[in-house]
Amino acid sequence: MWSTNILIPANIKSYALLNKNSFKIIVQNKNLNCSVKKNHKYVKNNKKKGVLKRLKPKLLIRKIKNSIITILYGDPGKTVNYKQISTWLGIKGFETRKLVNAVLQELHDDGYLEQIVRGKYKLKAKSGTVVGIVDLQPQGFAYVNSDEVERPVLVSSRNLNHAMAGDKVSVRLFASRKKHDLEGEIIEILERAKSVFVGTIQTSRNFAFLIPSGKVGFDIFIPLEKLKGAKNGQKAIAEIIEWPGNARSPIGEIKDVLGDAGNNDTEMHAILAEFELPHKFPENVDKAAEKFHSKFRKKKLKTT
Repeated sequence: MWSTNILIPANIKSYALLNKNSFKIIVQNKNLNCSVKKNHKYVKNNKKKGVLKRLKPKLLIRKIKNSIITILYGDPGKTVNYKQISTWLGIKGFETRKLVNAVLQELHDDGYLEQIVRGKYKLKAKSGTVVGIVDLQPQGFAYVNSDEVERPVLVSSRNLNHAMAGDKVSVRLFASRKKHDLEGEIIEILERAKSVFVGTIQTSRNFAFLIPSGKVGFDIFIPLEKLKGAKNGQKAIAEIIEWPGNARSPIGEIKDVLGDAGNNDTEMHAILAEFELPHKFPENVDKAAEKFHSKFRKKKLKTT
């Protein structure tokens, strides 16, 4: 039998015993003692739920640490303990679960996590917030461009809180990670870039939706009393009036009914409205245009 030392993160004192048949790490952190046998060094395989793979001790700890941070960045308000993390990562061995607890303590000591109560942690937010404009990406996440920080703030789709492209928002920053983008969570929408949408009405017995034209990513829920006479299949203009935090779709009301889909005038008005151009004019303007058209027609008849 022979032995060798293996370097693992600070704040965890360790040593390894190695021979042909066994490999063990003993981790000591305050009053916590845990050992990891060779056959218990597992983390979750992302390709298939519940499938585990073996890792070397140093890589195992790094993987556990990165996985914890990734989970919490996806839901920054979540409070977790080592049992929850172990379940999510597919770690079943008792000794390895103790290692997860040690990694949580280390992340707390390094300033990534804050301890809410004994054994329970959440992501530590960086002090202060910034204001910026949302640059939504095709993949669903966004960058918030702000003059208050040197680089854009990455916001995951789960942390957008219903913000849309071009919105002016307030972002709470997370504790920064080395070699990672600055990340945060949108906590308030200060100004909507767009609240009016053109689309097609879909009605049911108790409610309706406006399906916006183009790639918007959501449908607008329309209460029946807010339909303004719009019928199923018609083109209309809707305005978002509310978007509850736990709702998948915003609530809106119909501002104008453009007509039946497929009709030439309807489609032309829909295109104008989509680009925020006037598709209707005041009554006096319509009358003046009609008067001009009538005079022009009479003049043309005289010349022929």
